[in-house]
Amino acid sequence: MSRNQPTGNWQFVPLYLIRKEEESCSPTWELSHTTDGSCASKIYGYVYPGTLDHARHRVVTRTLSDGLGWSATTTFNYWNSSIYGSEFWGHGQVRAIDPLGNYTDTFFHQDYARKGRPYRIETRSSSGALWAQVDNTWTTTNPYTGVNFVSLSRVDNYKWDGQQTSYQTAQTFAYDSYGNPTQTYSYGKVALAGDERDERTDWTVDPATWIHRPTRTALYDNAGGTVREKWLTYDTLGRLIREESRLAGPQGNPGNPAVTYGYNSYGNRTTVTDPRSCATTTTYDASQTYPATVTNCLSHPATTFVYDDRFGAITSQTDSNSQTTTSDYDEFGRIIRITGPLDTSSTYGTVSYEYPNWGTPSLQRVVTK
Repeated sequence: MSRNQPTGNWQFVPLYLIRKEEESCSPTWELSHTTDGSCASKIYGYVYPGTLDHARHRVVTRTLSDGLGWSATTTFNYWNSSIYGSEFWGHGQVRAIDPLGNYTDTFFHQDYARKGRPYRIETRSSSGALWAQVDNTWTTTNPYTGVNFVSLSRVDNYKWDGQQTSYQTAQTFAYDSYGNPTQTYSYGKVALAGDERDERTDWTVDPATWIHRPTRTALYDNAGGTVREKWLTYDTLGRLIREESRLAGPQGNPGNPAVTYGYNSYGNRTTVTDPRSCATTTTYDASQTYPATVTNCLSHPATTFVYDDRFGAITSQTDSNSQTTTSDYDEFGRIIRITGPLDTSSTYGTVSYEYPNWGTPSLQRVVTK
């Protein structure tokens, strides 16, 4: 799209930014926004005065009220907007200041591949004393022509806990050529030995069908001993059919507990069988879209579900004790009432929801009673 001013029959409408949420007898929160003045004028060469349809919007305060006359406000500051052509590459630094004046600074990369990814997070007291710091190391590779893969390769955490010197913990991460995570190595406290742990994941990949599935997960201690291990098996359609956990030995040992899964011809999961051979079964509605009944392995009466097909939302749920909970929705699919089995005579149900002033961005909210 050209960055010149649009011509023709264009219509710009206000953005609907959420501002407030209320719950009766519960805390409420409210947001205020401001536009990014350093960026707005660079889109199409002009701004839209007096409306909420500038190019970007930033939350500048968040106020939490307890409903008893007390409130706490967190404020946000932004620095170093970055724009490449008509693309916004984020802010270089964002500060969140809590009601006591303590603050957290988050610093972001602003290059093409790593834009928007935080590389450092600093938490400080109101006087500026450093309490904690997180350093993220991002690695960029080009596994295929025209493809940039950005991965988090290391995280270093520093905590001062009121002391003059910090202690450091760290984790490193590894991935396969498709970007699947294969290892998380935790150093624990870097200055100490013996608290390391190594988590591994093996994958099966079918490049032709784009099916990627983990086949084994394992956790090892600092000496390489196995702490836990699990094997996962799939059918030819990529559906999980078996989970086996190490207890008595390697995969296939009859002493290892296993959970198995069954599916119908539509791909819906119909059975879950636990290591005791106790099966939970699920049936579906005529369209095979929604679960209709769930029967536990003890063959108690099934839990049944009824749906509003317009929204795919549950309108009635009857448990194995024949107790029913109903849910009502408005014409937009928003929940307006939940009625439990003990509140069927109540006009308002067990919980009710109202949406006053919807369509007026400065006043719209959700009220829970």
